[in-house]
Amino acid sequence: EIELFKENFENFISVSIYASPQTRFKRISLRGREDDTTDFDEFMVRENRNDIISLEEKIAWLEDIIERQSKELSDLYDKMDKLERQFKVLYSKVGDPYATRSQKDEVPPPHY
Repeated sequence: EIELFKENFENFISVSIYASPQTRFKRISLRGREDDTTDFDEFMVRENRNDIISLEEKIAWLEDIIERQSKELSDLYDKMDKLERQFKVLYSKVGDPYATRSQKDEVPPPHY
């Protein structure tokens, strides 16, 4: 399903928000619908249906993807920081890399 959305929507982002069974039960209890259970064990039976398990598997996959992308971004930031430090060192040794010498200060390359 996620791949279908990615293929059809250019800027598609999938986000999962997890709440523990206890939190979900509390929210359902407060909601007060007629068909809501007030028994936690019965609630857990409903929660453990195959569609919920399937959803949790998909959520686990998304968390893995987010963790990998987060690491990739962190690695890129580290590389950018390293490049910035290298440029600072280079600049301190060379001076302004965009500065040019006057014509009289230029030394022609040696002729072999």
